[in-house]
Amino acid sequence: MMVEEYNHREEMLQDRAITAAYLAAAWQRAKKMPPLQSVLQRNKPKEPQTPQQMLAMIQVMHAAMGGKTVYKS
Repeated sequence: MMVEEYNHREEMLQDRAITAAYLAAAWQRAKKMPPLQSVLQRNKPKEPQTPQQMLAMIQVMHAAMGGKTVYKS
């Protein structure tokens, strides 16, 4: 299980590096670069999520992955 997790993490890191290289190449070809602050702010949440919002997001992701909803009494 540890080897599988290590391999998965390595794949994610490799995907991240490939994505960064792809975006760098695309930006080199851009006629006008957007301001760095606008690019960085797109990735930041505007305000922290409430616990209810977090739970709703987890439920959506769980359902999208085919998970079952189980209610405990």
